Formats: sequence, structure tokens, C-alpha cells
Amino acid sequence: MDGKAGDAATVAAGTDQTRAVVSDPAPAAVPAWVGTAVWRGIWQLIAAVLITAAGLWFAGRASDLLRYLILAQLLAFALEPAVSLLHTKRGWRRGSATGLLLVAILLLFVLLGVGMGSVLASQVDQAAGQVPAWIDKLNAFTQEQFDTTVVSTSSAASSGQATQHVTQYLQDHAGDLLGAVGGLVGAVFSLFTVGLFTFYLTANGPQVRRVLLSRMPPERQRRALWAWETAIDKTGGYLYSRACWRSSTAD
Repeated sequence: MDGKAGDAATVAAGTDQTRAVVSDPAPAAVPAWVGTAVWRGIWQLIAAVLITAAGLWFAGRASDLLRYLILAQLLAFALEPAVSLLHTKRGWRRGSATGLLLVAILLLFVLLGVGMGSVLASQVDQAAGQVPAWIDKLNAFTQEQFDTTVVSTSSAASSGQATQHVTQYLQDHAGDLLGAVGGLVGAVFSLFTVGLFTFYLTANGPQVRRVLLSRMPPERQRRALWAWETAIDKTGGYLYSRACWRSSTAD
């Protein structure tokens, strides 16, 4: 009996130890992909920081170029409806239609500048010629009302020599005039750059959109293309309607 009791106690003790071992398993090893994912995330974060820093540096260095591109894209939005109309209805090549529109816009601005300059020059010339008469009228009024003159005879005589004063001023500030000429040359270069970008973006509008949208998923391509074409239609429609309204009200 004692032997059987001992055997039973031994079996019970072994069962308890087995249960203890089963109930307290050893910690599982970390999967290998966890470490790979962590290192990949770290490298992706470093790459994103470097790309952002490079983009900011490039934006600071090429700020003028970015402004030219943005302005050219806005002008392309405005010109593309007319270019598409000439291309589809008249059979013109997109490059020829774009060049014609750009030349027409340039000539329009040149005519406006020449017209405004001539009007301004004539107004200034008339005002300069009437200065002595205005001074005489002012002196006559003050002499009649207050028994005194506002402008003396010497000052009135010097006012009639305004042309000589202007010539002397131009001679004294020749350096400033050269700086202004340099600024004008820079403005012409900027205008030429914007015009070149506008020509390319307008004449090759469908190809540019196809290249930029080719890497997107099909559904996103349709949405982006719809937004792009809507922006073109709305911008061109607004500008053309405003131009027609201005021309009608000017008559």
C-alpha cells in the first residue's frame, strides 16, 4: 500500500511539474521582418528629410525660375482654349496658333505702351508750356485780392527754363539712367523667358498632361485631367468674356 501511495505521489508531482512547464512557456523570438521594417522606416525618414532640404534649397536658388513657370502655366491656361479652337476648327498646328497669339499679345502691349507714352509726353509738354500763363494768372489774382504776388518775377523767369533744368538733371543722373536701362533689359529677358515657357506649355499641352498624369492610377488620372481641363476652360472663359465686355463698353 505504501508503495502504491508513493507511486501515486510521484505521478502527481510529475503532473504538477508538467503543468508548470506548460503554463509558463519561454518568450518567443522577435520575427526577422520587424527589424527590417524598423530600419526601412528610419532610412525612409532620413531620405524624406534630405529630399525636403534639397527641395527648399532648390526653391531658394531657383525662385525666379519657379515664378516664371507658374506665370507661364497661368498664361497657358488662358491661351489654350483659343489654341484648341484654332487647332480643331481651322486646322492650324498648335505651335503656329500659339506663336500667333503670343505675337498678337506682344504687339497689343507694345501699342498700349506707345500710346500711353505719347499721351503722357503730350500732357507733360502742354503742362510745361502753360506754367508761365498759370503763374501770371495766379499773380494777377493775388495782386487784385491781396495786393501782393505769390511768385516773383525771377522765379517766373526760371520756370520758363524748365527744359534746361530737365536737361541738366539728365546729365547729372546719367548713372541712374543706365541702371534703369539695365533694369529694362532684365525685364525684357524675363518677358522672353516667360514667353518661351508659355509657348512650350501651350503648344505641347496634351503631351505635358499625358506625361505628368501617366504615373497616377487610372481613377486619379481621370480626376486630375478633369480638374486640369476645367481650370483651362474657366480661366480662358473668364478672360475672354472680360475682354469682350471691355471692348464693348469702350465703344
